[in-house]
Amino acid sequence: MKHIKKFFSLIMCMFLLASMALGTFAATTDEPTNEAEEYLVFTPSVERIDSNGKFDFQFRIKVTSNKFYATSDTLRIDTRAMIYNLADESYKTDKSIQFRMTLYTSGGSKVGSYVGNADNIYGGKTFSVTSGKKYYIELTSLYDFAGTGKYIDGYGKVSPIKLS
Repeated sequence: MKHIKKFFSLIMCMFLLASMALGTFAATTDEPTNEAEEYLVFTPSVERIDSNGKFDFQFRIKVTSNKFYATSDTLRIDTRAMIYNLADESYKTDKSIQFRMTLYTSGGSKVGSYVGNADNIYGGKTFSVTSGKKYYIELTSLYDFAGTGKYIDGYGKVSPIKLS
């Protein structure tokens, strides 16, 4: 009986090891997945924002920034965006594709927003804020990109700010 238990234990261990190896192989394949990660990165510093408030973004649904301090009673936020197609790694403009840029207090209260287009035109809005208070921004697509392999891709600037 002892030998049978040892034999089955050995078989089970070999089965588990083989399953883990196949799972690792499947997870590390180099096949294209037609999926890009959504991101909003303040560039170029490790803190995700530079002293000028510049940032890059790519998203399908929604993306939120880290928090920053306003250093004036007004904040200017500008963005420029296009449509990125992951399948052929191309960019195109489409004025009908829109996104909303919303400014929030660190507590989540909406300060204001504007609607931008994926038309590769730089523009934005000035918001009245409280100097010294923390804020963050959120970009939300107004177009359903689910299953398309397409993203809103662009860059922007929020100023004047101070890093937290």
